[in-house]
Amino acid sequence: MQKFPATSGELLRLLDDLIPEVISKPGDSPETIFYATGRRSVVHLLKQWRDGALQPAVKVEPRGKGRPTR
Repeated sequence: MQKFPATSGELLRLLDDLIPEVISKPGDSPETIFYATGRRSVVHLLKQWRDGALQPAVKVEPRGKGRPTR
């Protein structure tokens, strides 16, 4: 039995290997294609989420005082 990955990077690499890109074949049912595509989309989502988390936070700066209201 395989040991559970210790880091999120290892987990994503393992999922990437276990759930490959979907290449449908003639005769595959729509359900089979949709199921495989759905599984793979979770891997894509997790990779995008991780990549976004690795980006530096955007610093929000005030735009100015604005005009007086009275």
